[in-house]
Amino acid sequence: VEMRAGKQGAGRAINIPYGLDGDPVAVATVQRIYAEFCHPYAHATLSEIARALNTDEVASRRGKKWYASTVRYILTNAAYVPEVINAEMFKQAQSRLQQLKPGPPE
Repeated sequence: VEMRAGKQGAGRAINIPYGLDGDPVAVATVQRIYAEFCHPYAHATLSEIARALNTDEVASRRGKKWYASTVRYILTNAAYVPEVINAEMFKQAQSRLQQLKPGPPE
């Protein structure tokens, strides 16, 4: 989603995905999201990952809180392959996202 550069976007490239602008903290955060989501034993949910990032006071791209939808967006963005994560981890994340049921558990 490309946004128009208004007052808030002046002088910033706001169409570069979080973690691909060369910021090492953002790169580490994206890697952490994939690692926690794809962990073989402790499968963190999107909400749990967002909550943990907020608890650890990790700044999102716009300096706001993390939400499950933001975590999902990062997990579905193929732009992170191969710069930030490898293709295998991306594939694992897509597979696990497919298994998630929308809505609250029964």
